[in-house]
Amino acid sequence: MQQFTARQYLAIDIANSFGLDKKTWAERLSWFDQHRGHLHEMIQQADEPALFYAGVKAMEAVEKGEPIGYPDDFYVVWAHPKKGGNLGEGVVQLRKTLPGECL
Repeated sequence: MQQFTARQYLAIDIANSFGLDKKTWAERLSWFDQHRGHLHEMIQQADEPALFYAGVKAMEAVEKGEPIGYPDDFYVVWAHPKKGGNLGEGVVQLRKTLPGECL
């Protein structure tokens, strides 16, 4: 099973919402890093603008250490307790969500 940090997972989700869901994980992470400074300016260009905006806001909250309550159609993440157990730290695992679940 491939593992990502919480920030990497959110970066992938933001790239997916922009329209890069067919790219590799590495390509999506690289795209996020390259565009990180001007994501708000790209909302209208996204394939899924509302989901893209929600992802950007979730990333901003994580970077501030705030909880996010972020819903997602595909995966849910959880942090390893040895790293503090919160979404902003540690390694996370991905799994398919159930209807109504959120991060």
